[in-house]
Amino acid sequence: MAKKKREPVKKGSPPPVPIDLPNELPKTRINPFSGLGAEELMRHLGVTAWDALIVGDGSGSGVGGTGGWAATMIDRHTCYRRLLLGAMSTCSSYLAELMPTLQAMLWYRETLGRAAVARLAGTGGVATVHVVTDSQGLALTGNKTLDRGGPAAPVWAALDRACGNKYRLVWHWVRRDQVDLNRLTDYLSRQGRLELTAAATEASRRLTMLDDSGRQTMHDFNPIDDLPADSLPPGAE
Repeated sequence: MAKKKREPVKKGSPPPVPIDLPNELPKTRINPFSGLGAEELMRHLGVTAWDALIVGDGSGSGVGGTGGWAATMIDRHTCYRRLLLGAMSTCSSYLAELMPTLQAMLWYRETLGRAAVARLAGTGGVATVHVVTDSQGLALTGNKTLDRGGPAAPVWAALDRACGNKYRLVWHWVRRDQVDLNRLTDYLSRQGRLELTAAATEASRRLTMLDDSGRQTMHDFNPIDDLPADSLPPGAE
């Protein structure tokens, strides 16, 4: 009996890891890095016409704490996928959830989005970008069911400016455990937040080290400890 030849494994390409989807989705094994999840997801949402997809997630540690985010942007026409990451030292959980879409749209409008808009030239149409988030409040606000006021209003305004009259965002709320790409962005956003927190803590320690004579050689990031209590700037308590 002839032995079956084993297919060679390409170096640098790890084998796909099958993931069982919940009952709400078709029982299909999807590798989150393969790009197949996008089509399955859009069918699950009942979407047939789309130009791009954003799956994003954010990780915050409370108002004023460190925040991280990640987004996967998929262009339907070219099947190109782009992973975008970011973090900031002063953030809220809500802002961390919103930033992936803003960063993704700022990138898309200067790259593949131009081709999507060009295809619609003369038709009066706009490129449709669907946004998937596990934040129900963010999805409702994105679709303007909820008011866009509050501390994040300037970021919503920046997102509207990035879209202009050429792109239309359609927001969807889907539980994180239903979307493999959301699991990926959740992990990356959390890692970004933790790594930025660790880097900032270490930098602060080094900047407040004492020299051999016991004197502080450099100023702290926020040197408020030496100020009288009534001289602290608002919010610095």
